[in-house]
Amino acid sequence: MSTRSIVNCAKLEAWASHFAEQKASGLTVADWCHRNGISRNSYFYWKRKLKDEAVSQALPEIVPLAVPPVPVSVSNSQVLTSVQDQSCKGCTSCVTFLRNGFAG
Repeated sequence: MSTRSIVNCAKLEAWASHFAEQKASGLTVADWCHRNGISRNSYFYWKRKLKDEAVSQALPEIVPLAVPPVPVSVSNSQVLTSVQDQSCKGCTSCVTFLRNGFAG
C-alpha cells in the first residue's frame, strides 16, 4: 500500500469518527460543523468520499460481457430491416426491427 493510500485511509477513518460524533450530538450538520470549526463543504466532501469507498469495497468489480450476435433467419416473404430506435434520443446501441416496414 502506498503512502498516499495509507494517509487517505487514515483521513477516512477520522472522518467516519466525525460523522458518528455529529450524529450522536443531535445537532444539525451546519451547527456541528460551526462548533467544530469544519466547513460544511469539507464535511460533505469527505462524507461522499467515505460513501464511495464503502460502495467500492462492498460491490464486486463489474466485468463486461461480450454478447454474441443472434442469427436472424429471413424468409422471402419477410424483410427485416433495423433502424435506430428514435425513443433512445441518439443512442446507437438500441435497434428496432421492422418487418415489412412495421415494428414487429
